[in-house]
Amino acid sequence: MPAVELLNRAVPLSTLWGRARSAELVSVAERPTLFERKAALSETLINRLGTIVPFDEAVVASIGWLGHHHHGPVSRLSDWLGISNRQLQRRFVEAVGYGPKMFQSILRFQRLLYLSHKGHAGAGGTFAELAVDVGYADQAHMTREVRRFAGCSPTALFPSAACTLLMSDLFKTHDNSPDYP
Repeated sequence: MPAVELLNRAVPLSTLWGRARSAELVSVAERPTLFERKAALSETLINRLGTIVPFDEAVVASIGWLGHHHHGPVSRLSDWLGISNRQLQRRFVEAVGYGPKMFQSILRFQRLLYLSHKGHAGAGGTFAELAVDVGYADQAHMTREVRRFAGCSPTALFPSAACTLLMSDLFKTHDNSPDYP
C-alpha cells in the first residue's frame, strides 16, 4: 500500500498485514516478561521481512542526501539522482507519504527540537540565532513552522521538547555512505 494512502490516518495493522500476521503481534504482548516480549517481537518482525516490498533505492538515497544537505534545494537532489523533479516527487510521495520538500521541513523541525532539548539556543543564546543555526531564514520562519507542526509557539514548545532524532539512525554516518555532493 502506498504510504500516501496511510498519511494522517489510523489504520489497523490487520488491514496492512492481514488478520493472521497481525495476530502474531497480539501474542507478543501476552508474553510474561519484557525479555520474552522483546525476543518475540524481534522474531515476528524478522519473519515479516521476507514479505516486504523492497524500498525504492532513489528514495533511500534521497533521505540520506536531505539529511546531509539541510539547505540543499530539492532540484539539486533531482539532478544528483538523475531523475526529474516530478518523478522524485511521485516516488517520494508513494514511499514516504509526502514530498521531499515536506520531508526536508520535518528534518529541520526535528533538528530544532533536538537542539532546543539539548539547551542550545543559538550562538548568542537567542531564538533568532537558533533559527538560523537550524536552517530557517529567520525567527519568524521558525515560529511559523513550529506553529504548523506543533500547534504552539517555540516558547511553549521548547521546555518540553523531545524529538525522534534521539531514536533515529538517520543522521549517523556509516563507512559505506554514498558520497553526497
